[in-house]
Amino acid sequence: MPDDPVAADPQSPAPGGGDPAPGQPTLVLPKPGQKNVHPVGIEQIEARVAGRHVVLNARWWSGVEPCSVLDSVAVKQDGRTFTISVREGSGADGVACIDIAMLKATPIDLGDLDPGTYTIVAGDGGQAPPITVTVG
Repeated sequence: MPDDPVAADPQSPAPGGGDPAPGQPTLVLPKPGQKNVHPVGIEQIEARVAGRHVVLNARWWSGVEPCSVLDSVAVKQDGRTFTISVREGSGADGVACIDIAMLKATPIDLGDLDPGTYTIVAGDGGQAPPITVTVG
């Protein structure tokens, strides 16, 4: 099984769960059940391949919790193309939200893939350029 791409990446949050360095993403994991769920545009996609196992790292800019909470990740496969999307919502009603942006990241495990080259694209209007991943 590959290392967690977010924890192993030098652009990742600080080890041990501390605050990330300025300009570094904060690791977030899905918390299903948010209100007003909507797609958020992915800005960057990275991949880690260990044998046939592929884990992606998606990054995007968003607001702070509890006003902007990762609800879910969607993965759609069409042949050798994967389209990934992240969806956020809000966790609480009647909360005053500060207007500040933060860089977020989440791992997306594609599992074991057959050998070949795959294209990964950001869905839902994400600005991340497509990447290719080769599985041996």
